[in-house]
Amino acid sequence: MKPSTRIRIVLAGCLFVAAIAALIRYRTAPVAAVDAPGRFEQRAAEPPSLEPAARPAERSEARSETAPGEPAHAAPAHAAIAIRGTVLDDETGAPLERFEVIHSPAGAGRDRVDTMLGTEDSAPVPSEKFEGAHGRFEIPAGPEAESLCAFAEGYARSEPVDASAGAASEVVIRLRRAAVVRGRVVDPATGLPVENALVAWIDHSGESRTGPRERFERTDALGRFSFGSLPLSARRILAGREDLGEGLSPPLALAPGAAGPEIVVELPRSGS
Repeated sequence: MKPSTRIRIVLAGCLFVAAIAALIRYRTAPVAAVDAPGRFEQRAAEPPSLEPAARPAERSEARSETAPGEPAHAAPAHAAIAIRGTVLDDETGAPLERFEVIHSPAGAGRDRVDTMLGTEDSAPVPSEKFEGAHGRFEIPAGPEAESLCAFAEGYARSEPVDASAGAASEVVIRLRRAAVVRGRVVDPATGLPVENALVAWIDHSGESRTGPRERFERTDALGRFSFGSLPLSARRILAGREDLGEGLSPPLALAPGAAGPEIVVELPRSGS
């Protein structure tokens, strides 16, 4: 055999061996994967998964899981429970535009304290004011039935009405006309106004009564007081302060609606 022929056979064998080695390296080479824009990470090729693809519902549930460090989504709050109703003029049936609703748990005990004029609630009861509502009101309600009363300027406080949240029918409260009485309490020895005096009204049986909130009125720095919903059965105004004693107004002549002349109550000093 000629030397040139022998060389060609050797070269061909070398090329064949190189091709086989290249094929083996290609089959076992790692696969390049994009880890971030412009950045590659080498990872070994993985065989295709034999598990079925997740269904749409499963994928949705997986997305809804809260990731570490992310706030959980709160469940939607339930609608607030309320008591609704209407306040009407008892005589005409017309809805009132300005009124107040007092509410407390039905049957709840009342904590009362003594004063020089009698007993009163130890603290104001919860109440809500409404204006321009065309007689309609809505108040928050607890799990138990509520006792409701309403009153307005020129109207007496209503009798208590028990109501439950979510009731099929709304509460209807009718108010009777009352008187509006304003006045002053003075010290006759000095003629000066008496601040922070207690003021009540005397009913037909001679008992001292409080205002709609079951608490006595207090005079301001100028000795003034106001009863915006005084029953027409009231006979006199009673006022008092510990260091000055008590005093009574002349007999009242009441009419429903607008306030009459200002009433002056004098407090003679104790022992004078």
